Amino acid sequence: AAAMHEWLSEMLRDPTPQFTDFEAALSLMGAIPPDEALALLKLRLKALHIASNQYDGVRSNLPEGFPALFMVEGDYSEVVRRAEITFVEQLAGDIEHERLGGMEVWQRIRELRAAGHSGEEATAKIAEEFGHLFGIET
Repeated sequence: AAAMHEWLSEMLRDPTPQFTDFEAALSLMGAIPPDEALALLKLRLKALHIASNQYDGVRSNLPEGFPALFMVEGDYSEVVRRAEITFVEQLAGDIEHERLGGMEVWQRIRELRAAGHSGEEATAKIAEEFGHLFGIET
């Protein structure tokens, strides 16, 4: 019981990085074409909205006076989900309207790869064409 108490105390007290699959996917998003990434983000938004609506349904069907203690985990998940919805809506809009910084680089990478350039060749061309954006002297 003491070990569990210590573990639980630590988990409640200390924020620790917990990387999600979505964060990993975001870090590699430039590997697929912008229009495909946009379509996938829009599908993610639909799924997030469905999950949020389902949670709202669960909450609305709880008996009056249901102890909030037993919904804390679900409430936390819903707050995180709503934050993700806000983030994904913004990101999708920025991609769709080409406001995301680096869109020209992203599109050029896709053009080079579609033209048959290897990853190494594409990287060299990107450094040559856009090095100034990354602080690279050419």
